[in-house]
Amino acid sequence: MTGFAILKDENVSYLDQHLLDEKGLLKVVSADFLKSFPIKHIQLWGNKNGVYCFPTTELIEWLKLKIAKRKAIEICAGNGAISRVLGIIGTDSYIQTTPEMITYYQVMGQKPISPPNDIYKFEANEAVDHFKPQVVVAAYATQKYIVGDEGPPKIGSSVYGVDELLMLPKIQTYINIGNDVSHHDKRIRKYPFEIYRFDWLFTRSLDQSKNHICLWNN
Repeated sequence: MTGFAILKDENVSYLDQHLLDEKGLLKVVSADFLKSFPIKHIQLWGNKNGVYCFPTTELIEWLKLKIAKRKAIEICAGNGAISRVLGIIGTDSYIQTTPEMITYYQVMGQKPISPPNDIYKFEANEAVDHFKPQVVVAAYATQKYIVGDEGPPKIGSSVYGVDELLMLPKIQTYINIGNDVSHHDKRIRKYPFEIYRFDWLFTRSLDQSKNHICLWNN
C-alpha cells in the first residue's frame, strides 16, 4: 500500500510528562517544543496514545483567526485538546469505545480513543444539526463509506465516517486537518477549497511534509 510503513517499536513513555497534563489530557505545546524531540518518537507516541494530530499553539492561533468569533464546534474531537483550548464545543461519536472497535485497534497495535467527559457524544451531522455552528473543525476525520470505495482504486473511507457532503451545505466554513496520504481522495474536494501547509503542523503521519489544513467556505 502506498505510503504505508511500520515504525520500529520503542519505549517513548518519557513523552508522557511533556505532552500530558496532570489529568492525563493532551497538552497544547509550541511547535519548537515538539521539534526538540525525534519526530519518530512523536509519531510512535501518537500511535500508542490515540493521538492523530498534535495541537500546537501556532495551530490554535491560526484556527482562532479563521473562526473569527463565529460559532464553532469540533467534530471527531477524540481527546478534545483543540476544542478545549479554543473554548468551543467538542463532539465525538465515541465509536472507538465500543467493544468491537476496541478489539480492532488492539489487534492493529493501536490505542483506541476514549474521549474525556467534556466531549459531547454526537455523530458529526447530528452535532451540526443540534448545535447549528457556522464553523466546523475536524482533525483526521474520515469520510463516509459508499459502495465501491473498496476499489479499484481504493477510496479512503469508513462505515463510521463523516458524511461531509451532507454536512457542508449546513455550515459556513469547514476546516479539516489531515495528511495527503490519508485524505487526498475526499469527495468534497470536488468543491472549491483552500489548502495550507505549515511547519508547525504535526500529525502522527510518517511524512510530515504532506500534513495539510483544507478549508471549505460556503
